[in-house]
Amino acid sequence: MLKQKGFTLIELVIVIVVIAILAAVAAPKFIDISRDARIAVIDNLYSSVQTAADQTYLKAILVGVEADERSDIEINGTIVQAKYGYPEAHAESDEHDIIDLLNISEDLMVCNGNNYPSNCTSGSSQVVIGYDLEDGEGCYVHYSEPNGTGAPADGSNKYGLVKQTKGC
Repeated sequence: MLKQKGFTLIELVIVIVVIAILAAVAAPKFIDISRDARIAVIDNLYSSVQTAADQTYLKAILVGVEADERSDIEINGTIVQAKYGYPEAHAESDEHDIIDLLNISEDLMVCNGNNYPSNCTSGSSQVVIGYDLEDGEGCYVHYSEPNGTGAPADGSNKYGLVKQTKGC
């Protein structure tokens, strides 16, 4: 008598069902990768803004203008407009500000304005950089120059920096 080898139909159906269940459980985790990537970009941007501001302040100390309300600091041949030694959020047209010190991806939106995110006007004391700023969900880094809206109110003349990843 010949003995047949192979899988029965029931065994194949059970294997397919198990694979489908595993895929249904694992798929949401893989879909969330884009959110994780956005959060990583915002974390990296936060660190970059912090480093740029702190290094500008160190340069201001070296040239002795850290206590000046307004000053121009030369960094690598570029004039950066500073306030109490920290880069301004929005500089005059011929000078550079915090945005010019960063290498910002074109995927990110940049908003200068006092009424984030709906009113993006120039000449303000703050800048918001992030994803989908117009919907206000909260996936951004918010930089405030010293004594600007959002800066510490303790008289320290330090910049304000906030990271929001809730809406990523």
